[in-house]
Amino acid sequence: KPEWAKAHSRKGAAYHGLKKLDEAKESYTEALRLDQGNQIAQDGLRLVEVDLAKRRETDSALASALDNKDAYYIQQHKERGNTAFAEKQYKKAIHYFSRGIELDPTNEVFYSNRSAAHCFEGNFEQAVADAKKAIELKPNWQKGHGRLGNAYQGMKKYDEAIAAFSKALELDPNNTVLTKSLQAVKEEKAAAPPPEKVVEGEDRFMKPRGMMM
Repeated sequence: KPEWAKAHSRKGAAYHGLKKLDEAKESYTEALRLDQGNQIAQDGLRLVEVDLAKRRETDSALASALDNKDAYYIQQHKERGNTAFAEKQYKKAIHYFSRGIELDPTNEVFYSNRSAAHCFEGNFEQAVADAKKAIELKPNWQKGHGRLGNAYQGMKKYDEAIAAFSKALELDPNNTVLTKSLQAVKEEKAAAPPPEKVVEGEDRFMKPRGMMM
């Protein structure tokens, strides 16, 4: 008897008892479509709506808790990385900053900090890559350009370092640390021996005397 409102109402009560709230709501709604004055269906639907609202609140709270959990661990990795860096434990700092990047890959601070740690470890290519990523994420952040300058300086790529420090100073003209860094790399470039010239012609292919041909 598909058009019997009482059957749909009882079905709604059964679903509600099983915590199948969506099915319960559907059954009570159908009962009321067939019999708008069905008091049992009205009361049942009202209780189901209350439980549905509670479920939505619980789901929202759970989602928020998961978000806060990530935020907590992100902050923990940042703080532990900074502590390790301050204690000159650069490999450990790289580890924590890398963990932070896994959780928050769009956070330019992690890349900037890891770039600095790589510099102290002599990993200049990785330092350049991290600095460039920080710049990509936040182009007008002077610290990213400063990190790039430090990394290039470590590689003795003085022109690139000067360009990076100059860009950083363009963004933060009153930064005395950047001013000193730019001056230092210019002095280092001036004191560096000139690059060796490549010998052109056949002479550079000549083998030393006594070598078998």
